[in-house]
Amino acid sequence: MRGMSFLLVALVLLPFQVHAESAADYAYPISPSVGGRENTEWSTFYSYHTCDTNKTLPRVLLLGDSITQSIRGRIESILAGKAVVTYWVTSCGVVRPEYMAQLEIVLRTHDYAVIHFNNGLHMSNARYAEYAAALEKALRLVKRLQPKAKVLLATCTPLRDHPERCYVNHVNEIGIDLAKKLKLDGITDLYSLANGFDRKKAWRDEAHFTPESQKELASLAAECILKVLPCEQKTKKPEDRK
Repeated sequence: MRGMSFLLVALVLLPFQVHAESAADYAYPISPSVGGRENTEWSTFYSYHTCDTNKTLPRVLLLGDSITQSIRGRIESILAGKAVVTYWVTSCGVVRPEYMAQLEIVLRTHDYAVIHFNNGLHMSNARYAEYAAALEKALRLVKRLQPKAKVLLATCTPLRDHPERCYVNHVNEIGIDLAKKLKLDGITDLYSLANGFDRKKAWRDEAHFTPESQKELASLAAECILKVLPCEQKTKKPEDRK
């Protein structure tokens, strides 16, 4: 139900297996995994201003992983006074069998004006075809449960030391094609922005960025969100109603 308070509970994690195929068919995992499970898994959901006066502002939902986690605070600051930011960040990729159940819980909590979707770095050794099918299923669920929301797809950020044609390029191609197919409301091209960063200065490890780089990524995400964020309705004066 929308507006209900809830606690994300642990779900039964089903084994996820892939069949042996050529290495080219598989995405490179962001961290070592066995049977689709990572050694450390995490999930965080925060929903602010559910009862106070700020509940009248449009609500933005950020869906993503640790990249979204690292920039969501700055996005909130930029959108302060314009929107309330809810976020669900997780190491669980769309290919994981429990992802859809958790996503549905989040989507049923509020009516969202804008949904910013970024998921692809955590591939869990899935095949690209499996990722494409899972991503389409997730985006269709978003559009079905939030038909009034503007939906933005963010491209995944590049890895620091990985070859140019690594799995990130493939998942981004899949995402961009789906954004066109499903007629989403825009693309936040985090990949192109980050790919122009200094490889020696902008990253703090293979996948994550320094605070200065995070500011640039957050600014781009907020800029794209603001472009589709509904304007606040002003109260009409009596003379305006004539």
